[in-house]
Amino acid sequence: MGPLPPATNDATAITLNNHGYTGTIPTEYGIMTKLTSLDLGQNQISGSIPTELGHLSELITGCPTPYKNGLVSSNRLTGPVPTELGLIKRMTSFFYLDSNSLSSTIPSELGGVNKIVNVFRLDFNYLTGTVPSQFGKMSKIVFDFSVDHNALHGTVPTELFCMSRMSVGFRLSQNSLTGSIPSQIGHLTHMTTVFHISENQFTSALPTQIGMMSSCTSLLRVYQNAFSQRIPTEMGQVSNIRQGFLLGHNSFTGAIPTELGNFVRLTSNLQVYSNQLSSTIPTEMGRFRDLRSDITMSSNRLTGKLPTQLGNLAELDNILRVNQNSLTSSIPTEMGQFFKLHSTYNLGENMFSSSIPTELGELYKLSAGFHLQQNLLSGNIPTELGRLTSVTSKFEIHSNRLCGYMPTQVIGITH
Repeated sequence: MGPLPPATNDATAITLNNHGYTGTIPTEYGIMTKLTSLDLGQNQISGSIPTELGHLSELITGCPTPYKNGLVSSNRLTGPVPTELGLIKRMTSFFYLDSNSLSSTIPSELGGVNKIVNVFRLDFNYLTGTVPSQFGKMSKIVFDFSVDHNALHGTVPTELFCMSRMSVGFRLSQNSLTGSIPSQIGHLTHMTTVFHISENQFTSALPTQIGMMSSCTSLLRVYQNAFSQRIPTEMGQVSNIRQGFLLGHNSFTGAIPTELGNFVRLTSNLQVYSNQLSSTIPTEMGRFRDLRSDITMSSNRLTGKLPTQLGNLAELDNILRVNQNSLTSSIPTEMGQFFKLHSTYNLGENMFSSSIPTELGELYKLSAGFHLQQNLLSGNIPTELGRLTSVTSKFEIHSNRLCGYMPTQVIGITH
């Protein structure tokens, strides 16, 4: 397409989204002081963001079409974020600088864009330094605050949680943020979906005030940090959650709270794997009768019997993992009631004893991942396992105390 068109003094709106423009943003664009809308998103524009764009004092939106990655999103821009952009004080929506290669600290002056209501995005860049406390001035924002996928460090300022109207999209994930999460997280009482603080280096306990996000219905992600101590029982107050409760890869200790059984509307993704959780699996885990995908409690220190109530998860069609724990006693016959399960049934690397229940032969829809290996299972291999003819990979029952011959019905599955 070539370079961007020249500036026009009287222009009030420029929409050039996804037109294949190349070259740089002309500094002359800063003279278009009547602009209320500017959308240069999804092109191949390179170079730096001109400081002159800070002169666009009448600019209200970075995208006339809602949520279309406007302003300067999704280009090839490099260099610093100009402090002058904080002078665009009338802007209320679609401040998009995301998905470029910007590589400075975040100017505290951007806190001057404090009338923003919808979308403030700096994610998917190479930004460094800390999250400015001045961002707490954006108290009107409701939808999408994103600084994830950068190289930010330091602690999260308590002022950030002055965004008490935030409803959808609070993203800090995939940075190198440290320290504890402030108790002021409890101000986010209107949060309904997409709370992402995963893949950082947060430590200490998760604040009990996180339970104040009781309106959250999906995508509560705190995985892959270094949170320690117990999972707050107050998380059971987030009882409207339907998908994406992700606490894996931390250092949580103690028991799995029975209050998590309040998540009766959950349909996918309950993950507490790779922690230091101990004690028994609560019987309340059997309340997730609508769960269709992914319950993962593997790589912890869980002990005791596997609750028979897990057999109530009859809608589960993908991923059941309790492997790499210290679960004991026999495998309940109810664990053969996952008639819809297609992939990943993993009870391996525990201390289960006694014989393999014949009822596991009812998992006939399973196509990949049948794991009972490295337990203390004994007796003969049930011929009923020969019904698992759909399993084409990872049929593992080795490293137990099984005896007798391999039933011919099973030989074809294991090879």
